[in-house]
Amino acid sequence: TTPAMAAMEVDAEAGTLQLYQRDVNCLSDDDRTTRRRALTRLAASVSTLASDEAAGMQTLAALWEQSLRAPLLKLLADPVEKNRELALALTAAVLEALPQPVIRASLAHVAPAAAARLSSSAAAEPTEELRLQLLRLPG
Repeated sequence: TTPAMAAMEVDAEAGTLQLYQRDVNCLSDDDRTTRRRALTRLAASVSTLASDEAAGMQTLAALWEQSLRAPLLKLLADPVEKNRELALALTAAVLEALPQPVIRASLAHVAPAAAARLSSSAAAEPTEELRLQLLRLPG
C-alpha cells in the first residue's frame, strides 16, 4: 500500500471509532439507565464488528484498546447488577472475537479487574452467576 492509502485507512478507522465514542462515553454516566443503554448498543455493535472477518476485527481491536477497555472493565464493579452482567457479557464477547495477540496484551488489565470481583473483600461480586462468568472469561 502507498502512504496515501495507509493514511486513508487510518482516517477511515478513526471515523469508525468516533461512531462508537458516544456510547463509550455513556459508560461513565451517573445515570444507571444511560449506562445500561450504552452497554446494549455496544453489544450490538460488537456483534456486527465480530461478524466482519477483516475490517471489523481491526476496528474492534482498535476500539477495545483505545477507548472501550478501561470504562468497560470499570463497569464490572457497577452498583447495578444488570449493568455488571451486561459489562461482563460484553467483555467476554469482545475477548472471544479479538485475535490472540490483542487478548494476551489485554490480560494485564482484565485479570486484575476480574480478580478484584472474585476476592473476599467488600468489593467482591455478590452474585454467584456473575462470579462464575468472571472465571470463564477468555484468556
